[in-house]
Amino acid sequence: MSSHPDLAGKVVVVTGAGKGIGQAIAERFGAVGSSVVVNDVDDASARAVADGIVDAGGTAMAAPADVSDGEQVAAMFDTVMSTHGTVDLDDIAGDIGGMLAQQRSATVDIVHPDTFPSVDDL
Repeated sequence: MSSHPDLAGKVVVVTGAGKGIGQAIAERFGAVGSSVVVNDVDDASARAVADGIVDAGGTAMAAPADVSDGEQVAAMFDTVMSTHGTVDLDDIAGDIGGMLAQQRSATVDIVHPDTFPSVDDL
C-alpha cells in the first residue's frame, strides 16, 4: 500500500462506492492511506467494498444510505462524525449530492434537505 502525504489519514466519504467507478475511487483512497467511508444504497455492496479495503491493509467503514433521501444522508453523516469526528475534503473530486467540488480544500455548509435542489429541479 503506497501513501499520499496529502491524503493519508484523511476521512473520505465516497458515494456510489458499491461498484464501478465509485468502488475504484474508494479503493484508491484506501490504497493511499485515507480512512474511507464507503457509501452505497446497497448495504451488501458497501460492506463488501469496505471489507476489501480493510483486507488490502486500508481503513474503511460501510455507510449504506440512499443519498437522494436527506434523512438517510443526515444519519450517515451522524455515524461518520461519531466514528471519525470529522470529514476531510482535501484533494477530493467526488459527488455527494453535488456538495463536493474538485479543489484543494473545501468547506461544506450544512443544507437542510428540504431546501437542497434535486436533479428534477435543475
